[in-house]
Amino acid sequence: IVNWETGVKFPNLDDYDIETRCKKFMETFDKEKILHVNIGLGCTERLVALMGGYTEAMIALAMEPEAVRDFLFAFVDFEIKVVDKLCQYLPIDMITYHDDWGTERDTFFGEKMMEDIVFDPTKKLFDHIKSKDICIELHSCGHIERFVPYMIKLGVDFLQIQARANDIPAFKKKWGDKIGFDLYAVPEGNTKEDVIKAVHD
Repeated sequence: IVNWETGVKFPNLDDYDIETRCKKFMETFDKEKILHVNIGLGCTERLVALMGGYTEAMIALAMEPEAVRDFLFAFVDFEIKVVDKLCQYLPIDMITYHDDWGTERDTFFGEKMMEDIVFDPTKKLFDHIKSKDICIELHSCGHIERFVPYMIKLGVDFLQIQARANDIPAFKKKWGDKIGFDLYAVPEGNTKEDVIKAVHD
């Protein structure tokens, strides 16, 4: 990771015809619907991809926190350019950002690494997205309970998390007035009432 500045090359977005692709998409998009864009891998997931695996990424976080933090800020600066480019051509309502922070047992790293390394770059990106009046959904796999307060501080509107790894009813009771939860509601029948009951449940 200490060699990221020579080893990582961020794409030049001007080399891609994003405008034509977005305009083609908008030709058939129903403008009465919400426009939701998934921007893919987040900070720690991109670190994992760069390092070649979770073990290597966690070692980098522990052994070279400054280099990791510098890389994450550089990555976020690139992501901000991506968001700005998309917003030139698309009326985006919601962005989903993926950053898996744990296994089903616990998080990959603790609160200190969150505070010292991961939080600030992520906050920079989220603040930029929110400045454009765009709703943020954070996808994060694993048992991430210890990080929910950070997610709230980051300005996340909705969490997309694993139901089998987290006690979502308890989360909703504790934090439901501050953050929403994106869950699949499976109704027992086809009626409007069945759907409403499934959503409430």
